[in-house]
Amino acid sequence: MRRAAWVVTACLAVGLGAGCEKRAPRDRVERHAMYVLAEGEAPRRVLRYAIPAGARQQIDMVMDMSMNVAGAGMPGGEMTLPRMVMASAIEVTSVGKDGGMAFTMTIEDVRIEDTPDAVPGAAGQMQAEVEGMRGLTMSATLMPDGRTRNLKVDAASVSPQVRDQLRTTEQAMDQMTAQLPDVPIGVGARWRVEQTLRQGGMKIEQVATYEVVELEGDHATITAEVDLDAPAQTISQGGVNVRLQHMTGSGAFTNKLDLSRMVEQVEGEMTMDMKVSAGGETMTMAMRLAMAIAPTGAAPAAEP
Repeated sequence: MRRAAWVVTACLAVGLGAGCEKRAPRDRVERHAMYVLAEGEAPRRVLRYAIPAGARQQIDMVMDMSMNVAGAGMPGGEMTLPRMVMASAIEVTSVGKDGGMAFTMTIEDVRIEDTPDAVPGAAGQMQAEVEGMRGLTMSATLMPDGRTRNLKVDAASVSPQVRDQLRTTEQAMDQMTAQLPDVPIGVGARWRVEQTLRQGGMKIEQVATYEVVELEGDHATITAEVDLDAPAQTISQGGVNVRLQHMTGSGAFTNKLDLSRMVEQVEGEMTMDMKVSAGGETMTMAMRLAMAIAPTGAAPAAEP
């Protein structure tokens, strides 16, 4: 059960850049609906990403995670993991007639850094486990409205030891960009995006509510409040069937946009609570993930 528990834990933490699906990813969005709640103050304009072919960026993703796992031989009590810093290069390779910006993202370095409250000795073990992530290459298309499509992972670019664990990074992609409405909006505009997702072997209902708090030219600051809910279901991972009894989550993010670049600055935090069972044992888990994404050298440290 302990192996099954940690498989599910890793799948939920896809914001760390590692997914758990063994097959090539498909379109994970089963349902998508957007509702404009308020168009905001004048002047208003339609916001769209427009990144030229050949544009390149170096970004850092800084992540701090803590969790409380109880049951199935786990004693409970909050554990703080060492900080993960993932450095990546992004390049827009072409722009289609529909404005879709095909890009590649390559993980160039992954560092595990000890923090004062981190579990003693965990940094060295985690560093050994993530070494194989170096060189992982992904490709996808960013649409002008901020949605990411056709994500593919080049599993051949990583070692065989980690190939099966590095299949999807959709959650990280979602947090890098903001989904934008197709109507003119101004400061104070609000909209809600409802999605049914398939992620990490789970079916998840996600609702994100966005608001424009600053807008000037191609620069905007947009906040997002996210709620997650997964119904009871069976998850099959690594040959193990785990029964998810419930999972809920919530988060808040601030995305500072430069619509001529993939990433300007993102900061936020997610919390999740879940209960799973397998092999006659039950485990509960509460997880907190703080994340910051920005151009290399500009990312503020996520608070542990």
